[in-house]
Amino acid sequence: MAENRGVTAGGWVPDVSGGVELFNAAYTAAKDRNEVFAAVQLDEGRWTVKLDGLTALGHTVPAEAAAVLTVREQPCADVVQSLLRQAQEPGADDVFSDYHDVLRLLRRDDLRAD
Repeated sequence: MAENRGVTAGGWVPDVSGGVELFNAAYTAAKDRNEVFAAVQLDEGRWTVKLDGLTALGHTVPAEAAAVLTVREQPCADVVQSLLRQAQEPGADDVFSDYHDVLRLLRRDDLRAD
């Protein structure tokens, strides 16, 4: 089972930085408990958060978490930068009409460089 080294306000979050075995063990444990999978991973000096709602059948992922996952699924940083710019353009409400939660996230000031 994955070692629980990281902690959040809501409880323990497994650190899966040690390789695929730790990741798989933590993922399987979340699935066995019917919980949303959440873990942290240190990769090239940067911490990332891993989330997957498929491990929790019948549960829902909070809208903001789903929006973050939508953005993170984009393959390249330039795509994310383009999304951030497009969110500020006139007509963005129409372009993102099916993704209101994503648009709200993309418009957050704390995502922008000073």
